[in-house]
Amino acid sequence: MNFAMPPISTPAQGLRTVLALLAPAVLAAPSASAAELVSSRAGLGANELLDWGVLFTPPPPGAPPFSFLANNFSAPPLASGLVVGGSIVPEPFPTSPPFIFQTTAQGIPTNFAPNDYILFTGINTQNFIGGNDSPITLTFSTPVFGAGAQFLPDVRPDQVVVPGEPVPFTGTIAAYDVDNNLIASFAIAGLVSEALDNSAGFFGIRSSEANIARLVFSHDFEGIGSGINAVSILTVPEPSSLAGVLLLIGAGRLAWRRRRVLP
Repeated sequence: MNFAMPPISTPAQGLRTVLALLAPAVLAAPSASAAELVSSRAGLGANELLDWGVLFTPPPPGAPPFSFLANNFSAPPLASGLVVGGSIVPEPFPTSPPFIFQTTAQGIPTNFAPNDYILFTGINTQNFIGGNDSPITLTFSTPVFGAGAQFLPDVRPDQVVVPGEPVPFTGTIAAYDVDNNLIASFAIAGLVSEALDNSAGFFGIRSSEANIARLVFSHDFEGIGSGINAVSILTVPEPSSLAGVLLLIGAGRLAWRRRRVLP
């Protein structure tokens, strides 16, 4: 094969020739999606944020600081119109339904950030030890490019080997498409403590196309509930390679025009 550039007689012809050569290659690029683990909120590049405070209703005085939800629920639409739904498989009494609480120094100790609103799977209402270890499943009304949140299980007192020291766990995040096909799944080592220092690990997945319809968070602590804080979501794509090519060609054409008008 010969990839030599053909002769270019005029700038206009040159632009047309470059487009003719590049466009088929760009349009013929493989469309298979690829997904990657994202371990920081900033790294996801999200343009939407679901704060669970939108579903929090302050409890009456003297009641536990929980705002209970149904096991299947939806948050109000986000700015883009996206609706995020949640699903947590119920467990029998005395395990509670899922609920939202806010992290404070006087409230439930976690290593989320102060004042974060947390979606929690459920807790044993008789002794507040243990809870619903079912996964947290989030669904998106329109598939997205990426999403994630900080994620932690609860810790029973008998799991604390040394008081005040973090306890290791393994969490998993998995993404599925609209046909329930697994896009990607990642297992991540994390630490849970009561430090209220925002050290909870971020569990996120980003795909090369908007095909994430469902996101599932799970962990390896049997009989223990878990929670996530605000969900960051990427609903818009990065600029396409073709758009980048056109931008470069446009800049070259502008530079040529400027060169022509110079004395």
